[in-house]
Amino acid sequence: IHKGIEQETVRSLNEFETFIRDGNALPIINKVLAKDEKSMSTIVSSRKPFGLSTTIRPLKKGDITLVWTGGDGPFESSKVDVGQEMIGKYKVITSYVSYDHGGQPGPDGKRKVLSKIQILPPNTICTESYLVIGSFVIEKEAVHLKQYLSTLFVRFLIAQLALSQHVTKDRYLFVPIQDFTQPWTDEMLFAKYDLNNIEVDKIKNTIKPMNN
Repeated sequence: IHKGIEQETVRSLNEFETFIRDGNALPIINKVLAKDEKSMSTIVSSRKPFGLSTTIRPLKKGDITLVWTGGDGPFESSKVDVGQEMIGKYKVITSYVSYDHGGQPGPDGKRKVLSKIQILPPNTICTESYLVIGSFVIEKEAVHLKQYLSTLFVRFLIAQLALSQHVTKDRYLFVPIQDFTQPWTDEMLFAKYDLNNIEVDKIKNTIKPMNN
């Protein structure tokens, strides 16, 4: 039942590891999965991408920069035991906590899903308040991934599994990896996955535009 409208479908409850509440999302998910592309969940970091908890703060001095929810400051690379291979790269991060309260839509029935999408330059790391979605030697590829995450298409796919306040790496299961040497727009993605007008409208009526 959505906004007083009832819909009934018969489907397997174990089709996916997580039950997809919205039956109208299934045709879109199935078209994406039919491409048999590698999932973003295979490259998104686990919690604590650099082994640093939310309580860690910048130091008085250091050779790298630490980003936390209150800002940023110097930190010592020698204190980083996890994710060293990403330190010298451009990193695309998002907040570990969803923009939407408990995974619920706003009064307009739409969700934003991701709180913040940010690119960290080389020699900048973050606490576990963030997940690293991808890391690159070439800055332009990081820019393209940020654009990709900002699309309605990607955030719609994340939303089907992001049913709580946390957006963990497994929530990216339905999101396919693209060629990030090129930019991606919703129009390009709608065409690539052959979404019809009804499916496109479903995405547009579910997800808010993002301007970051």
